[in-house]
Amino acid sequence: MGNFFFIKPALTALEEGRSVRFGIFILMWIIAIAIVAAGIVSWVDFWNQVSGQNASGVLGVILYQLVFLILLYFLFQILVIRASDVLNVEEFESDFTVIPVMSVLIRAVGELLAIYCLFQGIGWLIFAWFASAVPQLGLGAFDDLFVIVNIYSGSGFKQGIIALVKGIIWGFASIVVAYFLAEVISLCLRWYLDIKKIRVVAEGHEKPAPAAATAGAEGPKPEEKGGEEKKD
Repeated sequence: MGNFFFIKPALTALEEGRSVRFGIFILMWIIAIAIVAAGIVSWVDFWNQVSGQNASGVLGVILYQLVFLILLYFLFQILVIRASDVLNVEEFESDFTVIPVMSVLIRAVGELLAIYCLFQGIGWLIFAWFASAVPQLGLGAFDDLFVIVNIYSGSGFKQGIIALVKGIIWGFASIVVAYFLAEVISLCLRWYLDIKKIRVVAEGHEKPAPAAATAGAEGPKPEEKGGEEKKD
């Protein structure tokens, strides 16, 4: 009968979280590679901004492209490192499968957004200061993904400063919110485990001691005391 139910090891692995963590590990690697691939496509497309630029504008595009390559490298590193953290996440006595992983994933999302916003603020600062024309595209494949984060504010010195400030604010807000949510999840898990340990200890103290162990400590029974008095 045990050989017939061959899917039981798979269900056990899912329950213990090994398969889930490994699946998320592979998925994060795929996302990291996809981001790099999409980023390279956007990086190539962005070279079209050179047309119509003067000498300083061309320099601005080149510097922005260098910043963008560094951004891609940082995004790839974050995903790879957090993927390893997911694979080696602490197990909470097999009571939870996905919740500990979610804490790591939330941190990763916050870190990705923070790095993205910071580097985009720096990149748009350079572009706004050097370029004479407003770019016709932003990040290409990344525009739909980060449509809420509108950092570019136009060309000019003031607009460049605004773009940098917006990037810093968005990045800081992303990291604070993400780490707060991740720490709330970890704190709730710690509370649960502490309460569970306290209950186990309390239940252990409430159990009555075995009769054989307490018979000698109770002293002689009333009948035995009466018999001893009669003998006297």
